[in-house]
Amino acid sequence: MADKVAPRKSGGYVSFDTMKAEADLTYETQGVSDRYSTGIPSLDNYFSGGYGRKNLYELVLISSAPKQLKTTLAMRLLLEPLKTGVPMYWMLAEMSYGETMNMIRAFFYPHIEEADRIIKEAIEKGTLKIACKETMEDIKSVDELLTEIKLAHANGAELFYADPLNYLTKRAGRGQRKDSWDVESEFIDKMKGYLEQEKLTALFVVHNAKAFSAHHEDGMAGSADFPRIATKTIETRIEGRFTYTEKEGGPELSGQILSVELWAARGIEAWRNAPYLLKVISNPGHKGLRLEELTGDDYANPTICGLNPNAPDAKHRSLWHEQAEMFEAAGKNNKSNSRGTYE
Repeated sequence: MADKVAPRKSGGYVSFDTMKAEADLTYETQGVSDRYSTGIPSLDNYFSGGYGRKNLYELVLISSAPKQLKTTLAMRLLLEPLKTGVPMYWMLAEMSYGETMNMIRAFFYPHIEEADRIIKEAIEKGTLKIACKETMEDIKSVDELLTEIKLAHANGAELFYADPLNYLTKRAGRGQRKDSWDVESEFIDKMKGYLEQEKLTALFVVHNAKAFSAHHEDGMAGSADFPRIATKTIETRIEGRFTYTEKEGGPELSGQILSVELWAARGIEAWRNAPYLLKVISNPGHKGLRLEELTGDDYANPTICGLNPNAPDAKHRSLWHEQAEMFEAAGKNNKSNSRGTYE
């Protein structure tokens, strides 16, 4: 009986060797989530390596008020895995196939032929499978939704994207005649179990009526199970506008600053009160938006949302210093900054 040390839920026991093998599997990568890159080194650094945990499940939850570019950020996070051939399954309840493709094209503007090549190659190789609103309308229950996900995984998918998740579960609940929150709870519990069992990664976008509070996710729309099982909880927020020129003597253009704030993270180094800032660039001719990293020139641009070292607003001054002094420098060698805290 000496080797029977760890009781399982089933009432049985496991040996020390089994217990140690499971612990060793994740020990070296504990505190790091670098399975997938965001394609932006300093943003990878903010997320402790990127997202997706090796030998563990990862559920990234992006939630904010309407029109705060949640889907734009999600697409940006998926762009690098798309380029590198990561097998993915996307479920989009509000977007058509054409809208989805044009959103990806926006990140490559003006070289949309490169976007088309990458998308075509991914679809033909089977590494990208997409179900848009035309297809998702047929889902009538949580089990049907989970069956879609399991079938995609059986065909090789390892990264899953649902947007917006609460709309997908609401549609699934119509066939069950259940309260939408009950359906969300049912789906979240079953999905978490499957992700954990198969060590997969999911990125969920959730519509949300208001912004998060400073201490907890009381603004989260839908079931309380969303933040409970998420390994990363992210809020997006447009901070303001700025003006710039692409070349000396060129026309003055307008952009926005998007704040990406990691409110909670499980098992990795989590930043507190330090949003990551991205530029939102509008492509000419209403050809969509793209997100870009702030550069040294941007730190000298006084119109960037008032975020300059002399800004009278303490919050804006703090945001500026967090970005300029921490993430730009740390992103160059992709090492975590010591100011993080563990959750």
